[in-house]
Amino acid sequence: MRSIAVALFSVILGLRTFGCFACGPAGRDLLSEGNRFNYQMAGADWPEEFHECGGYQQSPINIDTTAIKESFKDLTARILSFGKGEHVKVMNTGQSVHVSWETAEPPAVLLPVIDGKVSGAVDPLDPNHDNSFDIPRNFSVQRFSFANVELLQFHFHISSENAIDGVLYPMEAHLVAKVPKEEVEACGDDGCIVVFAILFEIGEEDNDFLEPFFEAAPEKAGEEFEEELPEYFTLELNDLVPTKKTYYTWQGSFTTPPCTEGVLWILFDTMNTVSTRQLTLLQSKMASVRRTCQEEAEKDGSVDLFKTCNDMGDLKNNRALQPLNGRGVSHATNSIAIAR
Repeated sequence: MRSIAVALFSVILGLRTFGCFACGPAGRDLLSEGNRFNYQMAGADWPEEFHECGGYQQSPINIDTTAIKESFKDLTARILSFGKGEHVKVMNTGQSVHVSWETAEPPAVLLPVIDGKVSGAVDPLDPNHDNSFDIPRNFSVQRFSFANVELLQFHFHISSENAIDGVLYPMEAHLVAKVPKEEVEACGDDGCIVVFAILFEIGEEDNDFLEPFFEAAPEKAGEEFEEELPEYFTLELNDLVPTKKTYYTWQGSFTTPPCTEGVLWILFDTMNTVSTRQLTLLQSKMASVRRTCQEEAEKDGSVDLFKTCNDMGDLKNNRALQPLNGRGVSHATNSIAIAR
């Protein structure tokens, strides 16, 4: 863990509680693998089976830029590099296309930690900050530090899940990461989950980074149908995210069942582009999963398999926007990054 100790004097005593992102009890289901769900109602029916999907800190959200208070005193992420991957695999899960890899070059993405709690942006000197925290009266000094993240996978949603000023974009990529227990003890065995989100608008030219994954995505679902890219292929994760590293950040949840809350969201405010052809290709891979499943169900005469097909593939896989319920959204405009 790369840490920096800084004295914080008694002037900030009495600040409000700062919640620990993604520090839930060990053993909670954090990922969606194995859960049966579909997007026919954009997630409105999920709370019936997955009760946490009806929680008060759910994602995705609409970001009202007129209601965000920007502060240049915030401690924000230090994004140096998202690293590189090798032995890259592309899997169609039935609800999305996932890309995973073995780390070739680890990321250098540091998130601020204050008193053992991970954040995307926090101003400890502002008593009105949404992410402030309690300081026991018998302490006059707190520790600032930065924790590195581990990247897990990225996947795609059509249309975008998060909106800016009510606008949904054609596609959104989610780069899922965690702050491990070795970096921050309070994160526990599951780690503090972080989602880096990238919005895509339509561009005239193909996105060279996206092309190999969309082409390799299988038309069937499940690990047995995952496609491994050539051994010489190197995944340059810096090419997934925008060059400009300013972002919105808030506390939310996974956007798929079981909708576990306590997830730190970082949404870059600069868009990347995807061509219409590429978007159509991705949609065809998603839709073909359901069609292939239905064809196999008809051949086998399996009613159960045919019902399972309802949980696979569609032209869209974005959950409906969720209410903020009083949550604050910060706009980190002074993040430190190294240009490519």
